[in-house]
Amino acid sequence: MGSSLSGPLTFWFLGTPRVCRGTETVWEGRLDRPLALLAYLAATPGRVPRDEITSLLWPEKRLQAARANLSTTLYNIEQRLVSPGFFDKNPHAVGFPPSDLPWESDPVDLRRYLREDPPPGCSRLHPPADCPRCRERIGLQQEMGRRLFLEGCSFSSMERFGEWVTALRSRLSRRQETLERQLSPSHLSIVPSSSARPHREIRQITFLSILLSGGAAFSDPEEVMAFREAFRERVDPVVRALGGEVQTGLGGIFHGVFGFFRSLEDASRRAVLAAREIRNLAHGDPFFRQGEIRLALHTGEGLADLSSGDPDPVGDRIREVDRIVRQAPSGEILATWETVRLVDRFFRVQRWGSLPPGSDGPERALFLVGEELPPSRFPEVVLVGRRAERARMETLLGEVLAGGGLRSLWVTGEAGIGKSALLGEGIRIFQKNAGEGIVRQIFCLSGDRETPYSSVIRFLRSHVGIDEGGSVKDSRYRVERYLLATGQTVGDNVPLLLHLLCGEGPWSEELGVLSPERLRSRIDALIVSILSWRSLHPFLLAVEDLHWMDPATADLLKKAIVALRGSHVYLLLTAREEEVLRKMGLPPPDDVLRLSPLSRAESREMIESLAPGGFSPPTLRAGIDRGGGVPLYLRELVLSGALTREGANIPTSLKELLGSRIDALGESRTLAKVAACLGQSADWSLLSRATERYAALSPGGRVVEGWLDELVTHRILEVDTASSEPEYRFRHALLREWILSSLPGSVRREIHRILALVLREEFSSRVSRQPEILGEHLTRAGLSSEAVALFVSAGDRAAGLGAYGIALDHFGRAVALLESEPSSPEVEARILRLLLAMVRLANVVWGFGSPEAERLGEKARERVRRNPGTPLERRLSHILVGIGSGLYGPTWTLERVGSLQTDGGEEAGLSIWAACVRGTALFWKGDLSRSFSELSRLRQEILTQPQKADPSFESLTESPPVMIHGYLGFVCQLLGQVGASRSFLEEGRRLDEVLRLPRARVFLEVFDIYARCMAHDVPEARALARETLALAEESGLHMWEQILRLVLLRCDPNPELYAESRDLVRAICEMLPGVSPIFLSLHAEMALMGELWDKAIEASRFGREEGIRTGTRVFDPLFYLIEALALRGSGVVRHQTKVWGLLEKARAAAEETGSLWHALRIEVEMAAMGRGNPERLAALLGGISGGDSLPLVVEARRRLEAGVPTGRRRRSRP
Repeated sequence: MGSSLSGPLTFWFLGTPRVCRGTETVWEGRLDRPLALLAYLAATPGRVPRDEITSLLWPEKRLQAARANLSTTLYNIEQRLVSPGFFDKNPHAVGFPPSDLPWESDPVDLRRYLREDPPPGCSRLHPPADCPRCRERIGLQQEMGRRLFLEGCSFSSMERFGEWVTALRSRLSRRQETLERQLSPSHLSIVPSSSARPHREIRQITFLSILLSGGAAFSDPEEVMAFREAFRERVDPVVRALGGEVQTGLGGIFHGVFGFFRSLEDASRRAVLAAREIRNLAHGDPFFRQGEIRLALHTGEGLADLSSGDPDPVGDRIREVDRIVRQAPSGEILATWETVRLVDRFFRVQRWGSLPPGSDGPERALFLVGEELPPSRFPEVVLVGRRAERARMETLLGEVLAGGGLRSLWVTGEAGIGKSALLGEGIRIFQKNAGEGIVRQIFCLSGDRETPYSSVIRFLRSHVGIDEGGSVKDSRYRVERYLLATGQTVGDNVPLLLHLLCGEGPWSEELGVLSPERLRSRIDALIVSILSWRSLHPFLLAVEDLHWMDPATADLLKKAIVALRGSHVYLLLTAREEEVLRKMGLPPPDDVLRLSPLSRAESREMIESLAPGGFSPPTLRAGIDRGGGVPLYLRELVLSGALTREGANIPTSLKELLGSRIDALGESRTLAKVAACLGQSADWSLLSRATERYAALSPGGRVVEGWLDELVTHRILEVDTASSEPEYRFRHALLREWILSSLPGSVRREIHRILALVLREEFSSRVSRQPEILGEHLTRAGLSSEAVALFVSAGDRAAGLGAYGIALDHFGRAVALLESEPSSPEVEARILRLLLAMVRLANVVWGFGSPEAERLGEKARERVRRNPGTPLERRLSHILVGIGSGLYGPTWTLERVGSLQTDGGEEAGLSIWAACVRGTALFWKGDLSRSFSELSRLRQEILTQPQKADPSFESLTESPPVMIHGYLGFVCQLLGQVGASRSFLEEGRRLDEVLRLPRARVFLEVFDIYARCMAHDVPEARALARETLALAEESGLHMWEQILRLVLLRCDPNPELYAESRDLVRAICEMLPGVSPIFLSLHAEMALMGELWDKAIEASRFGREEGIRTGTRVFDPLFYLIEALALRGSGVVRHQTKVWGLLEKARAAAEETGSLWHALRIEVEMAAMGRGNPERLAALLGGISGGDSLPLVVEARRRLEAGVPTGRRRRSRP
């Protein structure tokens, strides 16, 4: 495009997409990613997070590469449009240029179609069908809506974008129906959408009034003004950093306004934080210390004019806060009750006095706001009985304090049995006896299973003291201080911990170079280091309700326990079932307290402790009988007042008891219902807003606050002080469960619909971090079609963190929801694509041969059988055959891979994959020459193509370009071409530097390690194995971790570790049963080197049997050789004939496979036994190329130079 183009830009997305500059078309034709990006931004109001765009348009790319693609695309679009700076963008988000033009002048047809502002001179309140201007506008919009969005465009290369287009088309279809209804006589008014913001709104805003007097240092009024203006310039960035706006008032006062242009979840808290920072600024700067600072806060609801930027056009709230600031003591923060009630969970408040009524406002109760409140982690709980359990707890504690190292105690029992009370008692015992001991307590909540690291993040945020509204500097300081206090290095750990606790921020740029796998590994290591920090003093680690813990956190806990061995640590864990803890794979405990119901005497003691006034004997006996010894039942029975109300029936079961407590409530039951649908715990801002919508209450009123007071008074809810953000939680999960069970389906769906609406509109940042929360509410509201994309997004996020099990759960939810929808080609394609992702993840989590992976693979195959001809059918076939090579072996694979290669029209990546699978299957079969030929040809084909990451490889089990080089390196080693082997492996590493696929790099290194083991190059094999194991752990590649641990055992054989080697082989063979002989050969060699003759014989024979079963015959020579050496090593004379027979079979097998390396090793061993063949040995040595320094070649040459045969020896260590 030349720069001669002139005229305004216009964009057409309804119908065939095109972009025009004046009268000339500058963009038209097929849909590419730049045009797709323009369409997405035009349809999405405001700025869109960059990561959201990359996940839509480049889902196959790694985050850094996708971000780079987005930046390049934005630049290219601006160049093509000849409009530098066209987009409204910042480093984190980008949007279409906003427009305040009249409807007729809006350059984007899609925006004109969706706009709902009335024509000039019209009102929103009159019936549009009765107004000529409204009818004309709606008629024009109807005509626009008859054209299909992005008509004629193909989305085959952008499937996720195509899903979004489908959803938008449905929305536009509903919009068209709405327009038709608006023209009907029965339609009363145009209903404004949330995207069409009116010029004036009723908003709840927190005002911070700031008054800095000049004091005695300034006598000239101009100097005072300059002094205040200088202070305002310093205050402005502080307020803006916390999400507020600064405006100038009267009489030298200026204001920080929070919640005006942008609604904030915690506007009042941010205002207090701003006031504290401003006060510190005034006191910390010598120049500003010359004056006196006064600060006042007031929160109120009123009219706000967004168009003029006036937060209080009526002026009543500003006048109110200004009259308060003039009464404020110098250097103090004064606040009204309307603000204090929102922040007293965060800050210490003290009643200061009252402001009498006047012309500027009514009488006000005023409070001084002080320092932040530390979290109270150990609430007092009544504990009755449990004397034996307490004694056992004290015994273990005594062993810890006496230097006995780590002691672990599990506390298990049904819900309500008293686990929390006993845990609190254990903490108090520790604090009483451990002197300066440290206590760390982690709470798990019911929602934690869905989100990785939830309980740990909540624990760390509380300990670090990070606040949502804190400045970057303050957050960094707190993190640095915490890292130093826990003995961690500061440097690279500061941005890491900030990223974990605060999400995306300025510190995230320092982590941009890390892959998701590497980032997850470093986060894991830091958390484990913090939890296992070795203090000079004993410490107690208490983790409550592990049955709610997510797998990622459970894995961290296991690592922390291992790291704490030998330290003076008291570990207390609680769960409802002991089996839950055992399935987590935690180390066995030193003791288990299995709590049972209380005795009658203990039940009586508990009732009397809760009601000092006592009950009549009949009432007490009835309470004991009905209580059943369940502490929660007994406690709630007393607290509900059921024992003291005349004529009240005592509940006969726990559920009836909980129901009677809820029935005793008044209108506050409405709040309890919403809280129950929200979850086990909820923050006040979300709970209050959702309740106001459900009950149709005015926002910001006192009704919901009164309901909350009633629920707290009746002990239904309690403040959860374990979190850094104040939350209200049900005193017991059973309370919530009963409320949910009492709700009719229609009521529950309506509440969840409102919760989803509030989350989407007012808590978008939370939704972006935890999309599964919104997805859950949409599902329960019956809006499952809208929830699918959210569960997919949650699965992508969990997989990015390496939490593959959680990712599978989220994808499974998405599949289940799609399966409930009417069948269509689009739905079937989405289900199949998700199943392909789940198959891939299942192989990582459970292994190729696991029942779970088999089930998912069969489910995907069934989908294809029911819907033949789907575009994903070919990809599924290739993936399943590739997986089958690891499941069933080369015989099965070679029977099926031919059909894949004969299909026409497949993608280049799939064609390469099929050829690669065939070449590798020939290797496992033992046809080394044909394997080398086919893989070499395939290598040449790959090297002629551009060396870049191919997205079609990402859904496959391994990357063909790197995998081919790994196999070629192994094949050449067996063929005796050692130099070529090393060259291929190095070439593969260089290729991996371009592709950056951790799975493929680990695969490559494992083949190199095994080749070195065969060559007896143990030091190099050991060093490379350790390095590769670290990479596998960082990348979450569990199967390869197991394989590399087995290799390390082979490198350092120890008879005492035979059982560990056996268990590893069993686990690996379950994951890769089709190629099990390679792992059995490592196991057999370890047994041989450890002189476990019978075990070596058993392993080698089983390896041959597995080779026959699967067709994996390449290791037959090695198995014959190992069995022969083990028989000879056993020293039984009668075995000698069998030894020679096995060696001859080994020779024959080596000739059949073409393995020159195996043949050389066999010949060296036979020479050591006095049965060598000099001519054959010389010929084999002549065929070896490039391995002169390898131990086996050196030994063969020595034997040959000394003369063959050289004598007999008892055995030769391999």
